[in-house]
Amino acid sequence: MDTAEDATPQDGYPPPARAAEVRLAVLALSALALSQAALLIFAGRGMTRVAAVGLAIGGINARIRLLSVLAALIVVNFGAHLAGLAPPFPYRLAHVSILALYAAMALAGFAAVVFKTKFGAALVAAGPLALAFIASEAVIEQIAPPTMLSRPRIEWVGEPEADSTLGEAYRPYALLRTVYPDNPRGYFHAAGAAPVEYSETYALNALSCRGQDYPIPRPVSRRRILVLGGASAFGVGVHEPDTFAARLERSLNATPPQSQPQGYDVINCGTYGYATRQQRIFYERVAWRYDANVIILAMSSHDNISNRDEAQLGYLHEAGKYERLLFSLHLIQQARHEGRLTFDYSSTLEELSKLREACRAHGARLAVVIFRNADLVFPWSALVTGVSSRLQGTDVPVLDLGPALLKDQTPEDLMVHPTDPSPNEIAHRIAAEAIEQFLRRQGFIA
Repeated sequence: MDTAEDATPQDGYPPPARAAEVRLAVLALSALALSQAALLIFAGRGMTRVAAVGLAIGGINARIRLLSVLAALIVVNFGAHLAGLAPPFPYRLAHVSILALYAAMALAGFAAVVFKTKFGAALVAAGPLALAFIASEAVIEQIAPPTMLSRPRIEWVGEPEADSTLGEAYRPYALLRTVYPDNPRGYFHAAGAAPVEYSETYALNALSCRGQDYPIPRPVSRRRILVLGGASAFGVGVHEPDTFAARLERSLNATPPQSQPQGYDVINCGTYGYATRQQRIFYERVAWRYDANVIILAMSSHDNISNRDEAQLGYLHEAGKYERLLFSLHLIQQARHEGRLTFDYSSTLEELSKLREACRAHGARLAVVIFRNADLVFPWSALVTGVSSRLQGTDVPVLDLGPALLKDQTPEDLMVHPTDPSPNEIAHRIAAEAIEQFLRRQGFIA
């Protein structure tokens, strides 16, 4: 490296000191360029990978005058690499480390130019900050619940209809699906070339309920059970035959009562993203047409507010691309949005009373099932206590599925995916058995 012409006094440094500082900057940049090149060999693609290797070699042999130009090119190339990546980021922590070390070098260079501080001293001060940030990102990845860092993607195959009250109203015979980042239990369908997507697709019927069509009006030889609820009742992440509604229908039709042979229809009108208010309105507007004898309201801890209302009130946000890279940024956004959500069930209990009256008006009996696949802590404890107190002394029985579900399983065993706490097929199987016994005890079915 030629340093004679570059060792002239600059910024008040005598030539030897200046040369040492510049050599240190070149060494730091070269080391970072080599690290970046190594990362891009595994995670890069196309020209950014080739450019990273070329710039790393240039960083080792560059004249000092070319250092600023070379540094700019290295940073631009890394930015182009990041822009071309799609989440989930491969070697996420390595990418975070490169970014943090670039920031430390930039901070040291800024201090050297503006405050006339020696670059080496400034880098020694900025380096621990970068290392602390890298360590915090590693700790967050290990201790934060996956549901905080990511969530499945719900998408329509086609566009949903908009409704001023219900939000995204399901179109007749619509299709939608949930896309998950991986398939740890081997339960989801895999589709597409690399990167493979893992998903569950849901088909809706003529009245926008999940599953097959049922004749209207109800045949006199059939008794009907209508399921209302949110994502848990709908069966997000669960194959349609594995939902508790489908299992309950098969079980009831397997052994019809001998005294009065008849068949049962169990119709799943659970709706992803609806709160109790939207579930009640959907029954009054649409689902009453099934002329069900029994209505099961399957409740969950998020029934106090719909997804549409969460988004409008700023409680819900879609994680941006770089939130998937910088988990600390994602947690800040979570605190600004989802972290402000409260679990006040007063309006939910009012809607529950209105639904009870609507069921009576249509000659149906209402039963409430709390689909609890988690420990009895807040907000589940508030929901169970509130619903039980409101319906005590009425003709509406309440079943908390928590004891049955958690008898031999942990909450983690009952989740659809680490990023989705919805009840999985195991929870639905146990729920179907418990609900059938519950309905028989209450005299809702023979």
